Amino acid sequence: MHRIAEAATAVSLAWLTALAVAGAPVSAIAQSGSCLAPSGGDDTAALQEALETCSGETRPCTVQLCAGVFETGILRVQDFRGTLRGAGARATILRAK
Repeated sequence: MHRIAEAATAVSLAWLTALAVAGAPVSAIAQSGSCLAPSGGDDTAALQEALETCSGETRPCTVQLCAGVFETGILRVQDFRGTLRGAGARATILRAK
């Protein structure tokens, strides 16, 4: 199960990054119904990469998180221009590890 979650996270991040590089608004990931899923382990790197995708953007940018518990260490991002959106109250949880 853990490997499936890792693969889903990697695919979500690759798609998010491809959208940003192609010049499409990153908020399109939210509109398409796709979201970044928790891995069941340490999600720090995946969250950091997703946040950095919106760093320095000039267009609206949304990082959409799926429902679940994201275990994370310290996240740092500079010049973040966007929104971090979950699946709702008590549905998406960021938990310090």
